[in-house]
Amino acid sequence: MKNKTLSFASYKGAILLAILLIFIFCVTAFILLFLAFFIIPTYITQDSSELATITPESVINTPTYTAKTCPQVPSNWRKGINDDFVDDQNFWFPGTYQDGNIDVNTQIANNLFQVDIRAQQGGFYSTKPYTNATAQDFYISLFARRVSGPTNSGYGITFRIIGDQLLFFRIDDSGLAQIHARDMDWNWLPTLLTNNQVLNLNTEKTNQLVIFTQKDHYIFCVNNIIVGEIYDSNYPLGQFGIGVDLISTGDNSDFQVKLKNENDHAKFEFDNFIVYIPPKP
Repeated sequence: MKNKTLSFASYKGAILLAILLIFIFCVTAFILLFLAFFIIPTYITQDSSELATITPESVINTPTYTAKTCPQVPSNWRKGINDDFVDDQNFWFPGTYQDGNIDVNTQIANNLFQVDIRAQQGGFYSTKPYTNATAQDFYISLFARRVSGPTNSGYGITFRIIGDQLLFFRIDDSGLAQIHARDMDWNWLPTLLTNNQVLNLNTEKTNQLVIFTQKDHYIFCVNNIIVGEIYDSNYPLGQFGIGVDLISTGDNSDFQVKLKNENDHAKFEFDNFIVYIPPKP
């Protein structure tokens, strides 16, 4: 009888121990769940909010650039000029040119229009095809490359040409895009578009330049990205061509003064000179 009593007592103690262990397990589980759902998320949220207040401050002064895609040619416009420089079909009349300021040699070779320019006192040259016509609205595309010469030597499209008057959309391999204007008396006027950055420039490689004009609104693109827009009603008509320049390095003067350099030498290549114009009314 004594052994049975002891056995029952042992059995009762085991049950109490099990109940105690279950109680401890439940309390522990409750504490862990409470931490998981209330304490830890609050700590993480506070930490994240602190990071969120720091991160924007670190980029407040970082410049942003939103690339805008260049407009496409209107679907109903036609090609007024389409020159791939297989030959001189549009009468560029390549050859030599000298005016006391520059020595220029141009040629059509390897399906390219090539320009070799050397400055004596100044450094701008422009040429145009003699099959040219004027148009108020146009879309012009040109592929161009600096082969050699100073990084800041410019190349691009001349337009609104009437006599000695012209506008010059130039880029250079330092990454700048500019629009310069010259009047009938060969005077360079205040720059219309100054030092816009070309962030997608192909340095020492071919770049596509585009001008899309409707009345007095001009859009300028490099490699399918808009680099500038202007409104100007002073130049309603004119012909189209190609331009290059050699400018002084480190000179903050206007374009006319910057052209007063000496002894610089550069070579350029151009291809696919295409001018689209609207249909006739």
